[in-house]
Amino acid sequence: MKLYNSSQIKENQLSFIGIDVLNCENVANILYKYLQSDPSADNQQYLTVLNNYISKNNANNLRKKEFEEHYLVLKSLASKLKAPYLWQANNSILQYILMKINYTQSLRDELMFKNINWLAENSKGNIFICAHNSHIKKSNISFNSLGYYLKNKYFEKYYSVGFDFGSGSFNAWDIENNKIKSYTIDEPLKKTSTEVFNGASSDIYFLDLNKSSYFPSLNEFITSKVLYRDIGSTYSPKMVQKEKLKEAFDGIIFLKKSSESTLLY
Repeated sequence: MKLYNSSQIKENQLSFIGIDVLNCENVANILYKYLQSDPSADNQQYLTVLNNYISKNNANNLRKKEFEEHYLVLKSLASKLKAPYLWQANNSILQYILMKINYTQSLRDELMFKNINWLAENSKGNIFICAHNSHIKKSNISFNSLGYYLKNKYFEKYYSVGFDFGSGSFNAWDIENNKIKSYTIDEPLKKTSTEVFNGASSDIYFLDLNKSSYFPSLNEFITSKVLYRDIGSTYSPKMVQKEKLKEAFDGIIFLKKSSESTLLY
């Protein structure tokens, strides 16, 4: 991606854009500085509220009633923001506040879906979404996932790719010590699709589940309920899901041996 961008004009370059709603420090700072630099409007009430969100520590000390009051103030700001990116910055803060008032996984994924819709309407080209399997999948076994919302709106234009690996190391959040930690899995989980896929001859491969009808035995397997590993931002050996793979994903990338990513911070 870096190499591609080095030879492209700015309008054609690829970019990373956040879609999750569990943090709003960056956008709060952008909006705060913008309102600070606008002397033509009385923005003090907005600046006072935004000051609570330019630092995560500040927001952690707020109570539910304060979040509800802040939501109403920033909601009134939305109509005054003409530039699309400023409107979306304010909207991201509103989404964060909603999460603090009443967090549910379905609401989180619905808000991420709305962010992708906004991107689709305000940018050109294709969008590649990177998230954990539980968000990407198009089914709604335990909650309405991001992929479920996308599939129901965009149909075949949304292609859901799951990821799995046989063994190796990876990074996940260690809740007990409040930091990212490297974990290791020594072998595929027994009686799961992971164990089956690990038996293939290739060390890494892509499986297009939409073409499974050409292979009866594979089609029977992915249209039956099977167990598969469902690791998220945290890890536990108990993170296993059971469903029909073809209903969850359009394709799967499988890697026999993984190694943890290199942290940049």
